[in-house]
Amino acid sequence: LALFGQLLTEHWGVLKRIDPGCTNPFIDDLWLALAPFISGGKLAGAGGGGFALVMLRDPAARASLAHMLAARYPDQAVGLWPCAISTTGLAEELRS
Repeated sequence: LALFGQLLTEHWGVLKRIDPGCTNPFIDDLWLALAPFISGGKLAGAGGGGFALVMLRDPAARASLAHMLAARYPDQAVGLWPCAISTTGLAEELRS
């Protein structure tokens, strides 16, 4: 999973080189705040808001990350959303 996080970061770097307008000071600050907690990540969406897809360095740090985000961005819609990686793959999901 750590390698997956690194690949997400590599993809994010490519996107920023292709279109420097895909980031802004708020996103750059968010990325700095996330850095101690994550092995990597990228933004998802078409801009103007959306989600940061990140891989935690340590799943036990989830509560600390949530606390940091709430303290650093008290008046912003910044927080954690639950997600999971399918262990069966897309083909199994489509058969259900």
